[in-house]
Order: sequence, then C-alpha cells, then structure tokens
Amino acid sequence: MNLKLSLSLGAALLVGISSAQSRSSFVVVDAINYIIGSKAGNTLEVAVGLNPSVKIGATTYQVTEVFGVWLLDDNDDLNGTASDDGVWDFDKSINGAGGIVGFKTNPNTGLTPGQSKTFTFSTLTGSEEALGYHVRFNQNLPGGGNTLYITSPNVVPEPASIAALSVGALALIRRRKNK
Repeated sequence: MNLKLSLSLGAALLVGISSAQSRSSFVVVDAINYIIGSKAGNTLEVAVGLNPSVKIGATTYQVTEVFGVWLLDDNDDLNGTASDDGVWDFDKSINGAGGIVGFKTNPNTGLTPGQSKTFTFSTLTGSEEALGYHVRFNQNLPGGGNTLYITSPNVVPEPASIAALSVGALALIRRRKNK
C-alpha cells in the first residue's frame, strides 16, 4: 500500500475514533462489494451478501459486520427523524458541512454476512448524495484498528438492485438449508 493511502487511512481512523460520526468521518473507498443499501421513500434497506468486502487501493478487506448505516448529505439539505429500532439507535449529525441521518448499533449486534434489515424514518426531507456504513474487518487496517466509516463514490442504488441482491441471498440460504 502506498504511503499516501496509508496516511489517509491513519488520519481517517483517528477522526473516526476521536469524534462522533459526522459527514467528514467517512472514507471514500474504491469499491464496496456485497453490501447493498437502497432508499425508497422513508425506508432504507440494507443487505449484506455472503462474502462482503471493501477494496482500498490494491488491498481487499473482508467485512465481518455492518453496525452503522447512514444517508450522507453534501449540500446541507438532509434532515430526518426516527425511533430507535431494537438494538439499532437513530443517529443524525447535521452540523457543519454536510450531514448524516441513519442508524447505528454496538459491535457484535450488527448485520453479518447473509443478513438484511429495513430501517424506517418517521420523517425524511432533502436529498442524500451517498450511503455510508460503519464496518468491521477480519483484519487490522494500516495504523491499527479493524473498523472504519466508509462510503463509495457510487450513488445510492435504486430499489431493483437491492431486490436482486435479496433474491440471490435468499436463494443461497435456501440452498444451504436443503443440503
């Protein structure tokens, strides 16, 4: 891994550890594989495939858990309200440049490979530019730690993408049960 990427990851880890979640806490990664989020109206569905991973530079990291999911705002017009949902707490930060609105939980209570969850907002106004996740990896990142707030340069997927991933995940689960 090159020095510039290592320094960027190290700085991002320090930001994520030393402060609460904010729009600036999220690191744009090269690719997010088999973690799909889809917003439709006031709902946000997240599905974690059976082999989720994140590519940062030339390195691919296996994701073991997703324990935070947010709609990310770049232009300060996003706002929302929601109730806590079981172990998932509603979380928003609309301070400074951009903002986040979503849900978080403690490590070991999040979504693991093969799981999905639908989150519902009571109100949701404005526009989101991306989705962000708080993920745990099966190994430490350069500079230490095995969790990171991530986002992809891709836009929020349409409902058809989440439907296709959900159908595929259900087929794999059913196939495993039938063996």
